[in-house]
This record gives sequence, structure tokens and C-alpha cells, in this order.
Amino acid sequence: MILEKQEYPLFAQKWWWDAVAKDSYQTIEIFQAGELIAYWPLYKTKRFRLVNLYAQAPLTAHTGPYLRSPKESKESKESKESKAVVSTFNINSTNNHNYKQEYLSLLIDQLPKGNIDISISPGLYEDSFFRKKGFTIEHKLTYQISDLTNLEKVFSNIKSYQQRQIKKAEKQLKLVENPNIEDLIILQQETFDRQKRKNPVSAQTIRNLYTALLEHKAGKLLALADGKGQILACGLFVYDSMRCYSLIPAYKKTEVATGAGSLLQWEGIKFASQVSSIFDFEGSSIESIAHFNRSFGAEPLVFYRIYRHSHCYQFFNRMNQIRSLIRLR
Repeated sequence: MILEKQEYPLFAQKWWWDAVAKDSYQTIEIFQAGELIAYWPLYKTKRFRLVNLYAQAPLTAHTGPYLRSPKESKESKESKESKAVVSTFNINSTNNHNYKQEYLSLLIDQLPKGNIDISISPGLYEDSFFRKKGFTIEHKLTYQISDLTNLEKVFSNIKSYQQRQIKKAEKQLKLVENPNIEDLIILQQETFDRQKRKNPVSAQTIRNLYTALLEHKAGKLLALADGKGQILACGLFVYDSMRCYSLIPAYKKTEVATGAGSLLQWEGIKFASQVSSIFDFEGSSIESIAHFNRSFGAEPLVFYRIYRHSHCYQFFNRMNQIRSLIRLR
């Protein structure tokens, strides 16, 4: 059971998981007095063709866990008995440390045995708790603009060279009225081909997600074209009432810099200001991308990758790394 209400976080929605993971996911659920209090969706896949792994679902920035905040009901005030009442499914919606650790512990105890490697929700500062439960922790960063109420102020916080790129692109490029998801798929694949890397997400998964996003009014496709109608940048932005994510930005390689990438993100930020409170560039371990995100005045936000690998998994992973090094020589 994954929740399916508009106020719940985007990556907690059942329709999202149906689109990106189909039948390859399961959930851990904890109920109290018939109410769903905590849950954790998990994506099951295989690595090295042999080893089972609970991993990050395709296109899913983080994988919970999700916890309803406790609130005292009128009934409990009258009876002076403590009772958990639904507020919101957000792991950070409660500052009650004991409550949070109690349900995190129950969730972790129900995790399947075996290999787990996932990113958990930003702002969940429980790294020592996960270490005690046998996980290795890796600190990662995403970048966000946390206040979209004043776009003039947001623009003023962008680095001057990035502002110039945006203004230059605004004179040369225009937004496409009815962009096609196939344009995004083509540009994204071109990027992976240039880098001689395998695309980890299939074109059909992107199509499935885009269809679901349109149905649930949770996504926006933006594209920029030059005077000849050639698509130079395309991006898929996904959102709930709290956050808008730059999920898949893709750009065409050109001989002369066009500023298309800068303008695409600025248009995404402007759109985000209409539907969400925060714009999230999503994390990247590639420094050039992180530098680009910071140039928009974005602030870092810590999140954690937690993992637990068996000796068998570690062996195959090491062999895979050695093969990759040999190919590069």
C-alpha cells in the first residue's frame, strides 16, 4: 500500500511507483489503531545479473522512509490518553526524536535481508541511528532554492555570468508551445552516447512516467528552440506542493554556447514558483553539475545514501570495477 493523495510527497505516490517500477517494488507498512503510521517503498532489482539488490527506483530522487507526525486528538485530550493522529506523511514533520526513532527502528527491523543501497529523504538527520542498525552512510548533497516568492530576488542571487547567459539565450531562443517527450528522450540519449555511458533509464520508463505525471498534474515539460525550430534544450520538471524537481534536463551539444541550459533551468524555476515552495536541482556527484547548480544561488542540502552489501555483492562489485578500469586503458 502506497498512499495516493495529493498532499503526500511526490515520491511516495502509488502512481509514481507504478510508472517507474511496475511490479518490482514492495512496501513496509506499520499501522496503529487501523491507521497507516509509517511506510517505506522499496525497489527490487538485480546487479551483475546474479545478485538481488533493493536499490533506488528509476528516476526517483529518494526512497522515504515516510512517517506521519503525531498529534493529540480531541478524544485524547478528553481521555488524557496519547494517540497518533494523521497530520502528514513527512519524515521531518515531527520534532519528537523518540517518536521518530521508534518508528524508524520498526521500519528498519522489517527491511528484507540482503543487499540494500538507497538514498533516503533529505533532512533526515539520523545517520548515527542507521549506523547502529548496521548500515554504511555516505553523505550526499542536493541543491535547492528555498524561497520562490520573489523571482526578482531569486534572479539577483544568480551569479552574474549566469545571468548574462540567461539574457543572451532569451534573445535567441524561445519556449516550444507543445513540446514532445520524444525530444527529451532523444537529447538525453545523445548525452549518454557522447559520454560513452549506458543510459540507466529506458525510454519507455520515461514515457510511462510522463503519462502518469500529466494524468496527476504533477509534471511540466519545457523545451527551447532556436530560430530554425531546432530543439536545443528540454527538461522534465516534477512537483508537489512543497518541491519542484529538475528531474531530467537535457541539452544539445553545439559549437557555440547558446545559454540554452541556463535558460532552461531559469524557466523551470519560474514555473516552480507557481506550483511549489522550493526548487530542487537534485543532487549530483559530478562537480561541474554541482558548480552549475550553485551558480543559481542554490543552497546545499544534505541527504544520505545508506547501504548494506553482502560479501558476495562486494566481490562482484570489485570485479566490475576492475573490468571498467581495463576497458579505459
